[in-house]
Amino acid sequence: MMTRRQILRTILQTGAALPFVNYTSLNHALARDPILALSDNLPPIEDRVIVLLRMFGGNDGLNTLVPFTNDIYYKIRGDNPGGSCAIAPKDVLRISGTDSVGFHHAMPELRNCFDDGKMAILQNVGYPNQDLSHFRSTDIWLSGSDADKFEESGWMGRYLESKYPHISESPPLHPPAIEFTRSVSRLLQGSQNQYGFAYRGTVPVPEKPGNSTKATFGSKREQDYVLTMQNQSHVYLKTLTAIEENSVKNTLQYPKNNTVGEDLAHVARLVASGLESSVFSLVTDNMFDNHEGLILYHDQALKIIDSAVGAFQQDIENLGIADRIVLVLYSEFGRRLAPTGSGTDHGAAGPVFVIGSNIKGGLYGKNPDLNNLDADGNLRFDTDFRQIYATLLSSWFGVSAEAMFPMFLPHLVNKISFINSPSLSETAPLISPNPCTTKCTVSIHSKEINSLKIFSIEGRQYEPSLRFNQSYGVDIDVSVLASGAYYIEGMSGNQKFHGSFVKMTQ
Repeated sequence: MMTRRQILRTILQTGAALPFVNYTSLNHALARDPILALSDNLPPIEDRVIVLLRMFGGNDGLNTLVPFTNDIYYKIRGDNPGGSCAIAPKDVLRISGTDSVGFHHAMPELRNCFDDGKMAILQNVGYPNQDLSHFRSTDIWLSGSDADKFEESGWMGRYLESKYPHISESPPLHPPAIEFTRSVSRLLQGSQNQYGFAYRGTVPVPEKPGNSTKATFGSKREQDYVLTMQNQSHVYLKTLTAIEENSVKNTLQYPKNNTVGEDLAHVARLVASGLESSVFSLVTDNMFDNHEGLILYHDQALKIIDSAVGAFQQDIENLGIADRIVLVLYSEFGRRLAPTGSGTDHGAAGPVFVIGSNIKGGLYGKNPDLNNLDADGNLRFDTDFRQIYATLLSSWFGVSAEAMFPMFLPHLVNKISFINSPSLSETAPLISPNPCTTKCTVSIHSKEINSLKIFSIEGRQYEPSLRFNQSYGVDIDVSVLASGAYYIEGMSGNQKFHGSFVKMTQ
C-alpha cells in the first residue's frame, strides 16, 4: 500500500497537480472568473441582482407550458370524468421558435417576454428521488441538498456567508438579501447566521437592545445570536427607512389587489433607489396546489403572476435597471399528468422560467415525454434544479466552479448557457474527491463529457466502470484500481481535456 508521502512524491515526479482546496478561504470562495469580471456586456458583479419568486403549492407545468400538439395530453386530461383538465389548442398562446408548446392563455405578458428574447424556459426540472411533500420538497429546493440529506442552511445563504464572513461582528450597512415574508426562510440561512432580512416596509420596532449577554434563559450562545439579529435588524431598518423616504417612484401602475405585484414593485423601487442587496426572495400564497378546480384556480393564479411580472419587467426597463436584474420563477414540484377529479396531484418535474434583459431567450431541454412516466405517473426530470443555481452563481455572480463545490452545492453540475455571459473555455476538469478511495467524479462544469479514458503513470489504459450523467459529469468506480496516480483524457464536444487523480487505499 502506498503511503500519502509516497503518493505525493510520485505526483511531484510526474508533474501531476492535485487540487487541495481550502474552501474556507474567502478569497477562494469568491474567486471570479477573469473573463466574467472583465465583460463589457454585463453590469459589474457587485451591481447584479437575483429575484427568486417561488410559486408555492406545486405549479402545474403541463397547463402552464401546454403541449398542445400532444395527443396523449388531451386523451388523459381531456377525457376525464371530473371535467376536462386540458387547455384547448385554441386557448394556447403560441410562442416563437416552436410549434409544439405554448403558454396558458392567462400569460400574455410572459409570452411577450419570451418572444422578445428575454426569457429562458427550462423544461423538465427536478431532482432524483423526488419527495412529493410540499414542505420537504421546498426544503430541498431552498437548501440545494440531495433528497436524502437534511441541510439546515440554504444554497444562497451559503454563498452570502462566504461573501460576508464577519457579518456578526460588522454587518454591512445594507442587508445582503431581502425576503418579503414574516421570517427568513432556509434559503438565506448560512451555517452560523442568517443573511436575509424579513421586510415588508418600515414598521415600528422595539427600542434598540443593549449589549448585555447575561444568560437568563437558554444558552449564552443562543442569546448572543438573538442579540446580534436584533442589532442587525436595527441597522438594516435604519438604512431601509432612509431609502424608503427618498425612494425612486415606480414608472407605472402595478396590478391592484395583487400581493406579488406589490412585492415586485417594492423590489424595483429599492434597487432603483440604491439598496445594495443582491438577492430578493418572494413567495406566493398557496395558489398552486390545485387538487380541485384546476382550470378555474390555476387560471387565476397565473393571471396574478403574469400581470405582476409583466409590470415589473416593464418598470425596471423604464427605470434603467433591467440589465442588473434576473428574475427566476420556480415551484417545489410539478403536477401529475393524470387528473384526480377536477384537479391534479403532486408530481415531479416541471418548467422553470428565468427572465431578464441579459438572458438568452429560448427553450432549454426536451418537451415532456408523456410516454415515459415514472412508476407514480410523474414526468421524469432531465435538468437538475441545481444546474440552474450553478449557472446563476457562476455566470451571474462570478463564482468559480472550484469554490461552488461543495461549499454552495453538493455536486458540481453542468451549467446551462441561459445568461449572456462570455463563452468560457473551462477545459480543466474538476475531479472530486481527489485523492479518492472508491469513486470520484469528473466534471467540466460548462459542458457535457462525451468520452473519458484512464491511464496509469506508465501509460497503461484501464477501463473501470464509468457512469455518464449529463447533469454533472462522469462517476468513476476506482475501487478496482491499485493505489497510485492516474491520468484522464476526455472529450467535451470537439475539445480534448486532461487531468489527474490519485487512488488511495482506505
